[in-house]
Amino acid sequence: MNWIVFAITVWLLTGMDVGLAPAFQLGTLPIVPSFLFVLLGFIGLWARWMTLATAALIIGAIMDLYHQVPTTDGADVVVLGPFALGCLLGAQAIHGSRGLMFRQSTVTLALLVFMGASIAHATAYGLLSIRALYDNLVMHSVATEIGTRIGSALYTALLALPAGWLLQRLSPMFSFRSAHGLSAGARR
Repeated sequence: MNWIVFAITVWLLTGMDVGLAPAFQLGTLPIVPSFLFVLLGFIGLWARWMTLATAALIIGAIMDLYHQVPTTDGADVVVLGPFALGCLLGAQAIHGSRGLMFRQSTVTLALLVFMGASIAHATAYGLLSIRALYDNLVMHSVATEIGTRIGSALYTALLALPAGWLLQRLSPMFSFRSAHGLSAGARR
């Protein structure tokens, strides 16, 4: 994978995640899509495992940096790790499932993005809940958090349809190589 193209894409999509969140928010609900999960799903379709794992940890760490957690003191803190591990587990699920799917379909990408984002959100919430047992983090009820996070994953999957179409067209710039030496989108 071309890491320079990856870095530029992550930078742009992080800006879109942070800057466009109020515009994409569903009314007063805290349900917001994530462009970075779409990128993770796209990379998961084409990259080798070690490349995918590295990209997932980077994307997850960046998500940890801008998802601040409230504390009982009234301050917001950054907890590095929950989304990084969640994205790694989501990437593993995407990597394991991609062989069963038609890779060049944006519907496939949307399904894999939903699966990966759901796993990442559940992992992040679980890890933050464990930390809240001994730290002063404020966590909402399980039903509220899981509903919000699954809603965000579903919204992200819907966003993956048009965004995935664009990423599929840009795939030669990423220079993916499969285990057989073929480029992404190459025919056998």
